[in-house]
Amino acid sequence: MHRFFTTPENITDEKVILRGTDVAHIRTVLRLKGGDRIQVLDGRGNC
Repeated sequence: MHRFFTTPENITDEKVILRGTDVAHIRTVLRLKGGDRIQVLDGRGNC
C-alpha cells in the first residue's frame, strides 16, 4: 500500500486533504483511481 504524509490539520474524521506533488504523484505516476486505497500518516501515530 502506498503511504503519504500530511499534517494533522489535513486529516478529519471524514476526509483527508492532499495537495501539490502528492496529488500529481498519485494521478500520474501511480495512476490510482477513485476507490483505490492509500495510507495517510500525520507523523503523530495516526493513520
